[in-house]
Amino acid sequence: MAAGFHTLKVSFDESSTNGHTLFIKRQNVKNDPKNDYTLFVVNLPPYCGKIGLENIFSECGEIKSILIKDQPGPDEAEKTDIIKWLNKEKYIFKVAYILFKETESVETALEMSSAVVRYMSTESRPILSGIKKWIHEYKNRYPNESTMQLIIDTYMKDFDQNNIKKKDNNEPNDEGWTTIPVKKSASTEKPKITRKMKKKEKKERIEKELMNFYVFQQREIKRDQIAELRRKFEEDKKRIAMLRQQRKFKPF
Repeated sequence: MAAGFHTLKVSFDESSTNGHTLFIKRQNVKNDPKNDYTLFVVNLPPYCGKIGLENIFSECGEIKSILIKDQPGPDEAEKTDIIKWLNKEKYIFKVAYILFKETESVETALEMSSAVVRYMSTESRPILSGIKKWIHEYKNRYPNESTMQLIIDTYMKDFDQNNIKKKDNNEPNDEGWTTIPVKKSASTEKPKITRKMKKKEKKERIEKELMNFYVFQQREIKRDQIAELRRKFEEDKKRIAMLRQQRKFKPF
């Protein structure tokens, strides 16, 4: 167990010859009531999404939500649909926060055997890969015209409303008065600044520790990534060759 983490062996599917290691532990965020219900997952491969995690932890109990992020840290403000669409998916190893319905589910996950290999893609719930994945991504690369127009209209409506609020705050009222934000004295602000600095330093220290933890994973990460891509490439080559052979075969 490394740095308080429990290890799990996983593979893409039953045909995979290369394994991978996930590191899991209970979430430990200060004053967060969801700690007892949340499992923190590190070293998540880029090809393992929500379906893959649901397959791996299917025996643990009902999952309420899964949040996958590029790196650990506090939740960011929810991005608008247009920002989500413009941001490209990064093909990197990530972290995940799995929120279970029951606290016992986290305990069950932490008691899962490290010797048993669990699969991200199963027959009942497969993960798209190879040509099928590329076709799916191509078809979903851009939203249709009506959806795109709705996203743009919603974004511009929010943008205009924010501008109106800012303008109203700077304009004088009926009596000719303009609201001016009151600046607090330096003596009042100093304790708050100190607390913010301490909080920032603590956050940076935790992130640094986690980044140091990732360093020793880099060789395994690169090896697994290359091996998986090579395997998928060979599968696609065989499939294409078989399709070509079937087209050439004419019994009559």
